[in-house]
Amino acid sequence: MASSSQQESQPSLYLYNDDDPLPAVDDESNDGGDAPQVRIEAVPHYLALDASASISSLYVLIKLIAPPTSEFRQGLRHAPIDLVIVLDSSECSFDDSYMVHIKEALHFVIQKLGPFDRLSIVSFANQARRISPLRAMNSCGRKLAAAAAESIVVKGGSANLAEGLKQGIRVLEERRYDGNPFASIILLSHVAQASPIHDKHFQFPIHAFGIGRDHDAVAMHAASDKSEGSYTFLESYGTVLEAISSCIGGLLSVVGQDVRIMVSVTSPVEIEEAYTGGFKKIKSDEKNQVTVHARDFYANQKKEFAVRIAIPWLFCENIDGFGKAPLVNITCLYDNLVTQPLVLVKCPLLELDRATTTFLPGEQFRQGNEINAFFACLICTERIELARLYLEEGNVSNAKEIISKMIHFLQSLSFTDRDDRCRWALAEMREILRRIGSLEEYKAGGRAYMLLTITSLKFQRATIRGDRLPRAFTMREKAFD
Repeated sequence: MASSSQQESQPSLYLYNDDDPLPAVDDESNDGGDAPQVRIEAVPHYLALDASASISSLYVLIKLIAPPTSEFRQGLRHAPIDLVIVLDSSECSFDDSYMVHIKEALHFVIQKLGPFDRLSIVSFANQARRISPLRAMNSCGRKLAAAAAESIVVKGGSANLAEGLKQGIRVLEERRYDGNPFASIILLSHVAQASPIHDKHFQFPIHAFGIGRDHDAVAMHAASDKSEGSYTFLESYGTVLEAISSCIGGLLSVVGQDVRIMVSVTSPVEIEEAYTGGFKKIKSDEKNQVTVHARDFYANQKKEFAVRIAIPWLFCENIDGFGKAPLVNITCLYDNLVTQPLVLVKCPLLELDRATTTFLPGEQFRQGNEINAFFACLICTERIELARLYLEEGNVSNAKEIISKMIHFLQSLSFTDRDDRCRWALAEMREILRRIGSLEEYKAGGRAYMLLTITSLKFQRATIRGDRLPRAFTMREKAFD
């Protein structure tokens, strides 16, 4: 086995297969028979349900709700994770004390991870170096990781973010023991990226934290987006600990991995469209089923999707003698990383009632503010993305006009003041407008702020300014005590 100094100076000459063995799991602690499950709710909203029309349209708002941490029984441990922290150790142009903040965040992570979790640290400046192998965070592993964190020193010159990320990915790819079901990378950088970041190995979620006005927001946002991670813009190193705390809190409360929502309808009813934001969707050729991949799901989190279905009036006329017909069937499938088995959750079947044609059992068709707020946030995402394209072309006036019109639109909605999401979106749009007063302001922080807001809206995730977003739409705000 190569020595530590050899490993740091020549990382490409050997494999990162020196990770600690996985601790033995107590079967009793892994017994999660009474573990709470993710819930699904479906709320129908009619667009047109008229006997004189040949085809009527119906919107269905689908709510995916994770159990709160308080519902977990006391002895149920979190899913073990393998975590690699890749951090920028190059000289910082705007904060001489930034390494103090970084080390404070590292020590926080070390203390919050448990003996079933493993942690590795990689730093990069001109070159990337693995500071610590993937160690189990037992008492010995914590001491070694803490010592490794303290050994990090600031390096002059440029920083090779792409190489740092490459080494971090290698730590997970080349593990000898890969039994931990959840693996992730935390990436921190304050510099522009000179080399392209290749995405062929983005099979691990990258939670990227871009710090200050000089970091490469586009590259870091792309890496997090393609790897199904998250992107956070921090204006100073003073907020690193708070941001890392929120991220670790989420990683330690994963209740479902590879969450899939399957929506199917009865022929001749068809699914016209599915509205999923940034989440991947797969529609069947027959238009009778759509699958939404909702990624990983954290305790206290909530996600919403919507589908628009077409109901031929002939379908209503041919309902059997019982007067009802199955209309929409919704199921959710995910891996429970604590209890291991695959979990299937079913939503109560939505049925069309022939007697009234305007009611479903237990739910009245309605045009509600809830689904309107959902679509308002989707529109915000599209408008911000369009405005950013204009800004990249140097057209500030068009970008400002787009954002201004979106602000007026949100203000015109009767329910904005009563809906937390719309209030949050309105505040973000106003902040974006303030940050794109000129092309220089856009490049100095406006670009990063717009990308951060796009991520939040597309994936219904909190930002570092998440106090304006209801807790139900965020990952956990703080790590476990």
